[in-house]
Amino acid sequence: MTALPPVPDSDDGTEIGKAFDALSTAARAGGLSFLGESLRARQTGEVVGTFTKFTSPVTALRFDPRAPVLNSGEAVQAALAAVGITATVRLTGSVSPSLWVAFEQAGDAMTLARLIIDELPEPQAAAHRLNTAFEHAAISGSSVRHAYGAVEIKPLTVGDTLALCRALGSDNLAQGLDAGDWHDLEKLAELIGPVLTAAAGTPVQAESDPSCRNCGGEHHMEFTGIPVDAAYRIAELLEGGTHSVDSSSPDSAS
Repeated sequence: MTALPPVPDSDDGTEIGKAFDALSTAARAGGLSFLGESLRARQTGEVVGTFTKFTSPVTALRFDPRAPVLNSGEAVQAALAAVGITATVRLTGSVSPSLWVAFEQAGDAMTLARLIIDELPEPQAAAHRLNTAFEHAAISGSSVRHAYGAVEIKPLTVGDTLALCRALGSDNLAQGLDAGDWHDLEKLAELIGPVLTAAAGTPVQAESDPSCRNCGGEHHMEFTGIPVDAAYRIAELLEGGTHSVDSSSPDSAS
């Protein structure tokens, strides 16, 4: 899933700002893209923005598949009204159709955000839960996504990877290692795998993703193929604060 850009000028703390943030988060979790028009929102008191990528946000609500395709702004507007959301909707663009939506009140946008989150299918729901837990632990949540029926964490910087391990109770994994060195990066991946395995309750392999030698970028780690229930388990550990996991125990993944 492609990470969304931050919502511009969201007026944090205001009802409109909160609605923008909630809708952006829900859109990202549901595989949509919501680009907010916050300047217009400040002028009119409405939450205004454009949904791209999918035909409409209604797709994420999993309406009755026997219903007609919602291929017009009026049809989507009526579908939103049916679930208590008041908004003006227009279909824009011919090559890559998008949906321009002006919610009457911030509460209408918040309602759609909640509905999208509540109706997320797996593994999108698990990825969203883990994403939120990462942010709770001050780790970049934009690295969490769903793919091929599972959850993956990629790319995660070495710094965020070590922060994740600390949040799971393993504080000194990098002791004596140079995380900027390619060879030590491989050793670090071998140490991190058992920590995630113990937290997930199932084998999780860490793969190093070094940057090129000349570009000077930060090295990364990747964790792929994490089962849905394992992603939830990691999220629960992170949400509960620092938990110590015994990555050396042969039973840690049972």
